[in-house]
Amino acid sequence: MTEDRARRTDDAPQVLALDDALLGAEPVHAFAFDTVEGAVGPLSFSFENYKLLVTEQPAGTLSVATWNLLNVFDEIDDGGPATPEPSQAEQARKRGKIVRGIVDQLRAPAVIAVQEVEKLALLQAVAAETDRYAASRGRVTRYRAVLLEGNDERGIDVGFLLDEERVAVGDVRQLGADTGSTGACQDGPDGNLVYDRPPLAVDVRPVGAPPTARVTVVANHFKSKFGGTPANDFFEDCRVEQAQLLRDNVRGLPQVALLGDFNAFRDSRILAALGAGGYADTVDAIPADRRFSFVFQGRVQFLDHLVVSPALRGRVEAVDSSKLDSDTPFPRFENDPTTGFSTSDHDPLISYLRLPATHS
Repeated sequence: MTEDRARRTDDAPQVLALDDALLGAEPVHAFAFDTVEGAVGPLSFSFENYKLLVTEQPAGTLSVATWNLLNVFDEIDDGGPATPEPSQAEQARKRGKIVRGIVDQLRAPAVIAVQEVEKLALLQAVAAETDRYAASRGRVTRYRAVLLEGNDERGIDVGFLLDEERVAVGDVRQLGADTGSTGACQDGPDGNLVYDRPPLAVDVRPVGAPPTARVTVVANHFKSKFGGTPANDFFEDCRVEQAQLLRDNVRGLPQVALLGDFNAFRDSRILAALGAGGYADTVDAIPADRRFSFVFQGRVQFLDHLVVSPALRGRVEAVDSSKLDSDTPFPRFENDPTTGFSTSDHDPLISYLRLPATHS
């Protein structure tokens, strides 16, 4: 009989471990009984076991993440509603935590959608520091910051960090920035616009990959849940309209990943509206004990999502929720710039997409 796992009582089990602990290595995402193909790296022997030290993933694998960074502001008072105005020292501490979260915990994804960043210059500073820190850890990255100003009264926007060492960047555009509401989003602080933070779309493909590997990634930050109650579903209705407009604006694009802070639970009408367009929420594949990205009053839940079009459904190799924030005590780590823990109130999510093979 063929066994598919080694047991404690086996005299000489045939075991080969995949070890992703090498500096700069891509993480190995696999569950029990999974078949892993295409792992590349040197063979070693330690602790009485052979190990393949993984140094890269198969060509055409695209790592895509999303992270609500929580109030990335500068020290300048731009008027309007009261907002944080951190000192330059406080900005540097926050930036250091973001950088370490990206490199040490997320292993520097090729595409990172971010939320709650006030200005492009702040995101550019994160990109530059990430490159420097990655280099100190033996990894080469070349992050490009992308951010377009939206309509939010606090000035927070969505954006991207795109590693141009690994992805070719195409068209960048906002979706529905000037679209008026049919009713659900009217008379808000941003007038009658559907979006206060318009979705930001970017076309990317792995460097060297054919045009068929192109993916349109869309960063989102839907209407806040703040102030909403079960008896007042105004905000929920607005988010449904936002989801419907988003779905309409990406209709016809073959490979699309919608990611970000949707301020929506897994069983919400927002996700149902996206599902009506054939989109699938990948967070359902996260192991049950890690299946959340936010904790509110002690209750775990999802507000953040990674949603893919039908063409990408079969190409999601792995997805996970990195427990940088919701599982760590803020008072212990929030002022520690040497760690990415307790950077935000949202956990980042990351997925790996297997795209059509690169040209030979």
